[in-house]
Amino acid sequence: MSSYLRNMWAMVGLSTVQRMLGMVSTIVLARLLGSASFGIYSLVVNTSASAYGMVRFGVDAAIHVHTAQHSDDLETRTRKGQLLGIGLVLLSAGGIVGGALCILGASWLSKTIYGQPALAQWIRWAGILVLAQCLSQFCYALLAGLHHFQAYSKLMMAMSLLSLVVTSLTSIMSGLRGALAGFIAVQLVTLIGLSIISRSVLGSEYIKLSLVKMRSGLKSIIETGMPFYLAGLVSVPTVYIVQGFLVQGAAVEQIGGLRIISSIITLISFLPNSVAAVMISHFTRISTHDYAAFMDSMLLNLKIIWLFSLAACAAVMVVLPLVVDLMFGAQYMRFVPAAYVAMISAVFALIMGVIGNIAFSRNKVLFILRFTCIQMLTFVGVAYLTISKYALIGYYTAELAGYFSGLISIWLMTLPWRKRHQIAASWVNKLVCLTAVFVVLGVMNSFYLNEVLRITFGICVLTFIVLVGYQAILSQDEKKILIAKLNFIHYKS
Repeated sequence: MSSYLRNMWAMVGLSTVQRMLGMVSTIVLARLLGSASFGIYSLVVNTSASAYGMVRFGVDAAIHVHTAQHSDDLETRTRKGQLLGIGLVLLSAGGIVGGALCILGASWLSKTIYGQPALAQWIRWAGILVLAQCLSQFCYALLAGLHHFQAYSKLMMAMSLLSLVVTSLTSIMSGLRGALAGFIAVQLVTLIGLSIISRSVLGSEYIKLSLVKMRSGLKSIIETGMPFYLAGLVSVPTVYIVQGFLVQGAAVEQIGGLRIISSIITLISFLPNSVAAVMISHFTRISTHDYAAFMDSMLLNLKIIWLFSLAACAAVMVVLPLVVDLMFGAQYMRFVPAAYVAMISAVFALIMGVIGNIAFSRNKVLFILRFTCIQMLTFVGVAYLTISKYALIGYYTAELAGYFSGLISIWLMTLPWRKRHQIAASWVNKLVCLTAVFVVLGVMNSFYLNEVLRITFGICVLTFIVLVGYQAILSQDEKKILIAKLNFIHYKS
């Protein structure tokens, strides 16, 4: 097996382990802490993630891109060492600034964004996490750029298990304070482990960090990383503001419900998301020398992930109340209607994710920025109107409206390009019809259908999606490939 395939399977394996252990961790903490404390815990984690997204400035993306280049000669290795040194300084500075903002601005965030001054003492905990995240992301970008995914995945699998054990034990001993302390401790241990591996890898690649030629190195990092940063920057504060609407309009417990629903959705989205980097590399490579093959591959990937997302979300809808009750407890059953709306939103999110990967591989950053701005403006506008009355259902309705408006804008903006390349895939209309049937399923479930009727209707819709998808949407060649893959998996098992 080539190193490329080994790296790909290493990341898929890591994503699988992280999602499963993350789900278990969410279940355990939700039960141990209760809805209010679990909501605060989720708020701290979300705050650190938002702050990290604000201060990284695309430096990690630039490091990844530049260090992935071939490095047989001394000049290239020296240049990589310079860029890595500058990148480390920038991410460290970003982590310090982000951490300081969380600590010093906790009172403002708690009063202005969440409307609950008592949350300030907890938001300050996010300051330590921001710095740890920035430094850990530097190590990840270094290891990814130098193609050492396997070492990274092994360490992160171990750290995921450690996080589950430590946060569970500390939450039993000291409640919310113990859970946060345990989580931070594991992040620091992870950083130490990543630092040791990164230093070993740098030695094996004969690369030394340096800060010479800072002007040219800084220019390279900004030119490469800033477009990535600007495309993602729009969504970070928007999501944080909408979460503030949720706390002010409903209660902090709603953030706990948000985290629970997100953990369920990640069980569906982790597979497409884990191969996103592989997909981008694939599109980038073939689009430069065989555009016809790129077009075929682009449409095939969009078709497969669209159909997969419909079938997977429809299957989860059938057992959703049972899953929430058994895994999280009866106190979280009130979030089930919102989870149905979230399933619809997840389908649209996965479709938009594929389109974003395609655009990213073609360096269409401004295109991504345009439809992201439209998506986020719709999201925050609808959230402002709906959350105060409908709480978490309003949140996911706004998210769904944002994705829908983003897809409409993509359809309109790509119209000249599609006409120029004569793209008229007949399966698109069929998938649109299947998506409409799926949306009806989600909306009906949100209105508390009779349990027997809900399960019967859900199974019928799932069967319909699978049969129509296989018979009417997949081509004969795609059916043969699918059967061959399934036979291979059965043979291996």
